[in-house]
Amino acid sequence: MEAIVSIAESGRPDIYSAIAAAKNDRGGLSYGKHQASLTSGNLHKLISRYCEAPEAIYAADLKPFLPTMQAKDRVLDDNAQLKGILKRAGDSDPVMTKVQDEFFYEMFMQPAIARAKSYGLQNALSYAVFYDSWIHGSFDAIFADTVKAMGGAPPSPTNEKAWIAKYVDTRLAWLNSVERLKTTAIRQEALKQLIEQGKWDLALPFDLKRPNSIYPMSPFDLPAYLFPDPLRRLGAAAWGALGPRKGVVVVNNSSARFVQDSLIKLGVLDGKVDGNFGSGTADAVKKFQKSCGIDATGTVNAVTFDRLCDKVSAIDGLKQPGAAASGKDGFVPLPAKKKSGTQVTAGSAGVTVAVATGATATALGGQETQPDPGSAPSANTAPPPPNPSTTPATGANGTPPDPAAASTSGSTASPPPAKTPAPSGVDAQSAPGAVVAKSHYDLGPVKIPTDAVALGLAAGFVIAVVLFCLSQRKSY
Repeated sequence: MEAIVSIAESGRPDIYSAIAAAKNDRGGLSYGKHQASLTSGNLHKLISRYCEAPEAIYAADLKPFLPTMQAKDRVLDDNAQLKGILKRAGDSDPVMTKVQDEFFYEMFMQPAIARAKSYGLQNALSYAVFYDSWIHGSFDAIFADTVKAMGGAPPSPTNEKAWIAKYVDTRLAWLNSVERLKTTAIRQEALKQLIEQGKWDLALPFDLKRPNSIYPMSPFDLPAYLFPDPLRRLGAAAWGALGPRKGVVVVNNSSARFVQDSLIKLGVLDGKVDGNFGSGTADAVKKFQKSCGIDATGTVNAVTFDRLCDKVSAIDGLKQPGAAASGKDGFVPLPAKKKSGTQVTAGSAGVTVAVATGATATALGGQETQPDPGSAPSANTAPPPPNPSTTPATGANGTPPDPAAASTSGSTASPPPAKTPAPSGVDAQSAPGAVVAKSHYDLGPVKIPTDAVALGLAAGFVIAVVLFCLSQRKSY
């Protein structure tokens, strides 16, 4: 869910340094994985939180810009010095990564999840639709139009798929009706395509439509800690086949980056990871396949994927292929924890409930990519939500209302500033109607394997017997 929105905002699910400042964008300068904008006040909130964080590397450099950010002065749109600092912070400071994850989760994902859950929605794709609009803006205005189009019926478990499909169609028509927003209609076109393909559970992998290209979504677009084995995040059969696609433009993607990173580790590919599966990568794959005695096709199929994981596991110092990673090269093992009714499994986006429990988090790192230009105006018409404590949305870009967007004018409403989150997840008391979720910062205690305990007890018993025998030995 979050990866889909990140791709819509910045082209990839792991870019914390993305910057945009289009002249026709009412949001002005926007920054981060989900593009907090200047004129909405969200950029000031985000950077203020970063500057207050302990060990923030670029806090001293960014603090002088805070008053201008607070004034929402668009003079910052063209400030090369500020853009440089923001990019470096997003690219290299883990504190910025953590602050962005917390900020966008509290300000947008948490209330979007609460709103969707309050209607009893069950499908992961429905939650993705809600969250995308919450970030993009004007959720409540389009919500009201959809209710009217559905004969006054709000979404519910009984009409969920039909209602969400109608919402996407309504929002798509609206975006295409406003000249400056037409370029952002692609995000609804992508969601519409997933609806038409029946991808309601968002089971991975699947292709996400992009302007003039596709983005092949896979488990490698999600953080390593969600998987017991960060290499084999899905079964070999589910991996399918990865290689150059004739007649299809495939943008920089995580699956290709995984293959390239693996081949570089094995010394088969020279150069750097760029996520583009071209002829150079295909030649390296052929070389690897020949070394393994398998057909040298240049395409990473199920057999090649399995062998690749075996070889990388071995050089990463794992005890055996398929075991949890040791933490090298950015791979983070999943700590042992008590199983619950909600599981995130390899080959799945968390399906229905996992998305609602905050199990979808973002990957780390990245490089600058210009987001889709333009941003949606804020909500003008806000129907009373079913839960009185539910917050209406304006979106991360939160720009002033557009007369063409709705006939009724009103004040823009954005989610209230959230308190510093408890790392363990969503607090049911602070977000009525929201799912009590475990965020990706709470992974549970690490348990000692029972086999290790038994071995320790056995060793202790043997030592005790030996010491007893020695104490009884007579000396001659």
